[in-house]
Amino acid sequence: MSKINVVIAAMAVMALFSCVKEVDESEKDELLRLEAYMSLYGSGFTQQPSGLYSLINEQGTGAIPANGNYILYKYEGKNLDGNVFETSNTQLAMLHDIYSVTNRYVSRFIEYKTTASASMSGLTEGISYLKEGGKATFIMPSSLAYGGVSYTSLPAYSSIIYSVELEKVVTDPAAYELENIHSYLDTFPNLVISEIFQDSVYFLAKIEGNGDLFVKDNEVEVNYIGSFMDGWVFDTNIDSVARVHNLYSSSKKYEPLKFVVDGNQVIAGFSRAVKHLRREGYAKVLLPSNVAYKTTGSGNIRPYEPIIFEIFVKTIVPVVTPTK
Repeated sequence: MSKINVVIAAMAVMALFSCVKEVDESEKDELLRLEAYMSLYGSGFTQQPSGLYSLINEQGTGAIPANGNYILYKYEGKNLDGNVFETSNTQLAMLHDIYSVTNRYVSRFIEYKTTASASMSGLTEGISYLKEGGKATFIMPSSLAYGGVSYTSLPAYSSIIYSVELEKVVTDPAAYELENIHSYLDTFPNLVISEIFQDSVYFLAKIEGNGDLFVKDNEVEVNYIGSFMDGWVFDTNIDSVARVHNLYSSSKKYEPLKFVVDGNQVIAGFSRAVKHLRREGYAKVLLPSNVAYKTTGSGNIRPYEPIIFEIFVKTIVPVVTPTK
């Protein structure tokens, strides 16, 4: 090895040890602060072997979450200074100046995995101490939270305080979704489920329009409004609707959506709904998750969540056959 290579290798080793030392010092400072915080405010908390501090406010009386179940829970996360960095409560988000019009403040619905990644392992552990209906506060070092990375307004190596209310333990998420769909449809007394359920889509309202029904490979143009069963609008390509619901973005073009029927440009349920319409037709449809965003969700859409679309068909797009 040349002298230059030896110097470079030595510098690399020194840099590595320097980084390790910096990380160790950051964690050391964090743990010292957490220890001081607990000495002042830790009355009533139990320190678990993992380093998690737990305070069970209400044990709950329902089911205990098991690996593979889905759980629905309200939450509030804050740092040791009491600054809230995330919450499922709209009013609390506004109070702490973290409210965003593009964020949906509802209970989190996720699969409960006891073999989850290191991120927020303290929350996974904490929830295991609760039954359905339980409420608790957990204080966790960064090693049980977001570690050495920043998260929203939290800097790296931040101890956090996390309060949760375990609302429901769901063993069969598909059945739970269907129950929610039927509860929603019950608010429409004149709808008969067997009559409005077509092609895996629930038609809440429909005006077929003019001309022929659309078929596979037709290219159509539509305007749409996407919302949840609680009425919260999450997407639209209509300028005026976007402005009313605080969704407007100057970087987005508000123009008709063009797509091929039965293609892969839109979710399956949206395309299936359009196949029941004609030119200038309209439909308000409820799409179960199996023809929408399935078991993963997307953005503000939770796993196993039905969504609603209002679809306004503009026209069929003529297909131009290339000349030879």
